[in-house]
Amino acid sequence: MVNDEQISKEIRSIICEITELPDEKLKGHLKFVDDLGIESIMAVEILASLENKFNTPIPEERLMEIATLDQTVMLIKDLLSNQE
Repeated sequence: MVNDEQISKEIRSIICEITELPDEKLKGHLKFVDDLGIESIMAVEILASLENKFNTPIPEERLMEIATLDQTVMLIKDLLSNQE
C-alpha cells in the first residue's frame, strides 16, 4: 500500500519535472493554474504522467477535483484504494 507521503512525493516529482517549478514552490493549498501558472498543456501532460505512474485512469468527471497538490494526492489515494 502506498501512503500519502509517497503519493505526494511522486506527484511533486512529476509536477516539478514537467513545469520546471522548484519543489519548494509547490505548497499543498496553492492552485495549479491561478497560483502556480500551470498551463493547460502542462496539466494534460501531468495527468498522463499520473495515470502512467500510478497505473490508474483518472475519470474525466473527477478532473475538476484536482486544482491543488493536496486535492491531487487525495484523488490518487482514493483511486488507488478503489483498485484494491
